[in-house]
Amino acid sequence: GRRAKREEGAWRAAQRACLKRDAYVCQRCKAQWKSADVHHILPRGRGGTHELGNLVALCRICHSAVHDHSVPDWADWIK
Repeated sequence: GRRAKREEGAWRAAQRACLKRDAYVCQRCKAQWKSADVHHILPRGRGGTHELGNLVALCRICHSAVHDHSVPDWADWIK
């Protein structure tokens, strides 16, 4: 419904803001990509939000590695 569309619109706006802030540069490996993923630092399921401070641009390789837990906790390498 309308709420879902509003939520989707807010998420898209947050993604654009994050990618602009991070200049499409992966904040883990520092590679620049034409397309990057936006990662929630604190997952939504654990209370994280779409707020810019909870988002970070990652390349697809690093994003997958974070979700596979094959890289250290984000606090060890982010900014």
